[in-house]
Amino acid sequence: MGSALKPVTTTKSDVVMDEFAGETIDDHKPIDGFSGAEKQLEDTGSIPCDFIYSSKESTRIRWKLDLILLPMMAFTYILNYMDKVALSEASIFGLQKDLVGGMQRLMKASPISDWKQGLVGQQYSWSSSIFYLGYLVWQYPSSLLMQKLPIGRYFGVMIFLWGLTAITTAFTKGFATLSINRVFLGIFESCMSPILTILVSQYWTRDEQPLRASLWWSASAIGAFIADSITYGVSGKNQSGSKYAVWKIIYLVFGSSTLLWGIIIFFAVPSSPMEAWFLNKRERKIAAAQVMKNHTSIKNTEYKWHQVRECLIDPQPWILAIHAFLQSLQGGGLTSFSKIVLTETLGYTSRQATLMSMPSNTIHLVSGLVL
Repeated sequence: MGSALKPVTTTKSDVVMDEFAGETIDDHKPIDGFSGAEKQLEDTGSIPCDFIYSSKESTRIRWKLDLILLPMMAFTYILNYMDKVALSEASIFGLQKDLVGGMQRLMKASPISDWKQGLVGQQYSWSSSIFYLGYLVWQYPSSLLMQKLPIGRYFGVMIFLWGLTAITTAFTKGFATLSINRVFLGIFESCMSPILTILVSQYWTRDEQPLRASLWWSASAIGAFIADSITYGVSGKNQSGSKYAVWKIIYLVFGSSTLLWGIIIFFAVPSSPMEAWFLNKRERKIAAAQVMKNHTSIKNTEYKWHQVRECLIDPQPWILAIHAFLQSLQGGGLTSFSKIVLTETLGYTSRQATLMSMPSNTIHLVSGLVL
């Protein structure tokens, strides 16, 4: 091979993955050259121990992943964050006043004219926090479905459904229907971070994973920028003649974008490197061989309880869980109430409050990329 093509070989010590696409890796006899290795891959469905590929091929595959799959992941997280902050955006543009919060006479039937207009007491707080009830309840079933179903198909369906839920939120009439929508939104969004984490582990090597994970996670800051920009745009003077309130337009715009994107993701995100439509046959095998160096499988439909026990006794997941818990304590409150504080406490107008969020979005973006 020329100097431009440095061979990269997967040695037997590298291949310790116990399953690949449902097949067990056996001890294969040495195969000379590319064609023999590819024939064994074709015949057995497993990666031979001496499969050879060049560093140039490896770089080309990495660029394809970074330019095709990673942007899809990042844009999905952008839409996820937009839908997540939609309640905060809507709260300062009439949602709390327009919805029916309760009834003056709770102990007997009351006509609609007796209903109080607007959310009362802690109802807005509950409508915000109840999202995480659905999120928590669906975590375990979602983890099973992610393993049993083609991950791209499952991901697309969940994105479509949370976009549909966001759209229907625009037509809620009171606290009860808003809360139901928020629970389902939590259910459909519960797969987001786990699936994006799985995709990173499926397609990139261990050394490449931190940068890619930080890139899709930082996309949430871009989502915050876009959400504030759209809200500022649709709340201008020209909106006064619209048949829909500003907060309803916010949900309709955000939800429609997510719904359409879910259809794209359903067909565009492959279930494994061996099914990646943007890679040719040989590139798929190389992509799988590269990830096998992580000493992890890229596809496994069996739920292994010994791995669950191993996770529970490992201190690292507990440290990460505590970190996420502490981060959510302040993050959840800021996401839901920051704009209300700006308008009701500091005296900014609703449109000004959307602009005042830009500096914090900038810090969010820079810290995510740098740290």
